[in-house]
Amino acid sequence: MTDTTQAPAPAASRITLDDVRTAIEGTHPKETNASKVRALLGNRGSYETIQKHLNTLRAELAAAAAPPVAADAVPALPADAAQAMWVAAWTAAQVQTLRRTELLASERDAALLKLETMSQDVAGLLATVDEQAGQLDQAAATVAKVQADHIADIEKAKVQAAAAAADRTQVVGELERARQELAKVQADAAHAAEIAGAGRELMRQELARLTDQVGELKAALYKRAEAPPPAVVVTPSPAG
Repeated sequence: MTDTTQAPAPAASRITLDDVRTAIEGTHPKETNASKVRALLGNRGSYETIQKHLNTLRAELAAAAAPPVAADAVPALPADAAQAMWVAAWTAAQVQTLRRTELLASERDAALLKLETMSQDVAGLLATVDEQAGQLDQAAATVAKVQADHIADIEKAKVQAAAAAADRTQVVGELERARQELAKVQADAAHAAEIAGAGRELMRQELARLTDQVGELKAALYKRAEAPPPAVVVTPSPAG
């Protein structure tokens, strides 16, 4: 499964004091501003950080321009002043630490919330991927079934075509046999007709001959009936 979760963009590198110093090299810190410096830095860093570094550079130049102070010209620090400064520094450190702690806690809570949101997004994406995978599996099963049905239909059509071809061959054979039988019957009928014709001619000739014979017999009978009877000669028998 392909991971579609986008990787977080790399965090911008933190702008340091040296970065700002290098960017404004040859220019007095008081003659520029955070916007110009940020442009020189390639639009990197926050205006607040750049301005803080500009203030530091300005303070360095101001300190360097101040006349040196002799060590013996500086009065001793009073004890109560030192204590007050220490208390103020400690209090400021505590406040700064508390603020930093609160900021870190806030950032932690925001990160946890973001992580929870990303986890929910990932869970949603995984659910979508699983659903799409199920749909793909179902589609693949449907395609496989359609292909199987199509192949079965093709095989059935092949069998039917083969059966139809066999039936056609059988029908053609039966038609050929019927044609041959019809031709034979027609030939036999023609032959029978020819024989019958010849027989009728012979019968006609025989009938004519018999008719002639009957006529001749009748004529002979008529002649015999009309002729005188023959004389009877009586010869005496010798005495006995």
